[in-house]
Amino acid sequence: MNEPKVPQPTAAPPGYYPVTFAEDEIDLFELALTLWRQRLLVLAITLAAPLLAAGYLLLIAEPVYESEARLLPPAAGSLEKIVIPRDSLNSSPAGETRLTVTAEEPDDGLTIDYLSAPPIDDIFQRVAEQLFAQETRRAALLAISPPEGTGPGQHAAGSFTVAMEKPDRGSELGESLSVRFRAPDPQLAAAAVAALVAEAQTRATQELLAGRSAVLERRIEMLQGMLAASVETARLAASHRATRLRAAIETASSLGLEDPAPLASLSLQPGTDDALYLRGARLLRAELNALEARSGDSKGDAFLPFAPDAATLEAQIAHLQTIVTQPVDGIEVARLDQPATVPAAAASPRPRMVLALAAVLGLFAGIGTALVRSAIGKRLEQERQG
Repeated sequence: MNEPKVPQPTAAPPGYYPVTFAEDEIDLFELALTLWRQRLLVLAITLAAPLLAAGYLLLIAEPVYESEARLLPPAAGSLEKIVIPRDSLNSSPAGETRLTVTAEEPDDGLTIDYLSAPPIDDIFQRVAEQLFAQETRRAALLAISPPEGTGPGQHAAGSFTVAMEKPDRGSELGESLSVRFRAPDPQLAAAAVAALVAEAQTRATQELLAGRSAVLERRIEMLQGMLAASVETARLAASHRATRLRAAIETASSLGLEDPAPLASLSLQPGTDDALYLRGARLLRAELNALEARSGDSKGDAFLPFAPDAATLEAQIAHLQTIVTQPVDGIEVARLDQPATVPAAAASPRPRMVLALAAVLGLFAGIGTALVRSAIGKRLEQERQG
C-alpha cells in the first residue's frame, strides 16, 4: 500500500530572513521613550513653526478686509408710482387697454405690465442681474475715490462676491442679496460695496422707467397715427366736396343761377348733391375757394377742425405727453437691510487660526523629525556593531 508523500521543507534562499509578527508590532513604551529623549528637538520645532508664522503675518502677509451689505425685496406698494393710469389708454380703436413692453426690455423672459404694479420678485431679480453685471461693477469702482496714499490702479485689487440667499424656514423675510467686497483697505471695501448697491439700484430703476416711457411713447405714436388718419379723411372729404362743387358750378352757370333759387318753386331737396347747383354759382364759388385755400396747407393743420374725433385725440396725446415728462420719484426696487460698514478687523489672514495651525503642524513635524532621527541613529549603531 502506497503511503502519501509528505512535502519536505525547502531551504530558504540566500539573503532571506523571515519576518515575525513581533517585529511589526509598535512598542508604545519605546516610542514614548524615544520622544522623551528627543523632547528638546520636538519642542524647538513646535515653537519654531509659530514663530515663522508670526514673522509671515508681520512682514509678508497683507491684510484683506471685507465689507458686506444685504438687500431685501422692495416693500409692497413701493412700485405704485410707475403704474400708468388705465384711463390714459382707453382710446384704442379695438378697445385694447393692456399694453406691455417686450422689445425694449432685456431678453430675460420677464415682461412687465405697467398698468399694474410689477411683481416684486421680478424687480428684485433685475437688481440681482445688475449686481452680477460686470459693467455695473466697473461703474461702481470708477464712482468711488481711492483712499489717500493709493493709486487708481488699486481699485482692481479687490473682488466682489454676490450671493442670493434663501430665507430660513419659518422666516417672514423672502430672499435676500448679500454683497461683499474684499480689498487691502477697509474704507475702500466699504465704499465699493455701497457704490455697487447704489449703482445696481439706479440701473434697475432706470430700466423700469425706460420701459414705462416706451409704453407711453408707443401709445402716443398710435394716437398720432389715428389723428393723422382722421386728418387725411377730412382732406379726402374736402377733395370730394370740391369735385362736386365744380360740377354744381357748371350746372348753375349753364342755367344762369348766380344767386340761390327760391325753394318754394322747387321739387328737389336742396340738401342733396343733386340740388347743390340750386345754391347758386356765387355761393358755390365761395365755398370752392375756401376748400382750395384749405387744401393748400401742406401741414394739414387747416383740416384739424374738420377731422372726426380730432379734439379728443389731441387731448389724449397731450395728456400722455404730460405723463411722460413728469418725473417719477420715490421708486424702491430693493430695501437696504444691512448697509456696508468699514470693517474693524481683517477678514484674512486670521492670526489666531494661523498661529494655532502652525503650532499643530510644528508639533507633528517635530514628532516626525524625532522618530526619523531615532531610526537613523539605531541603524547606524547596528551597522557599527555588525
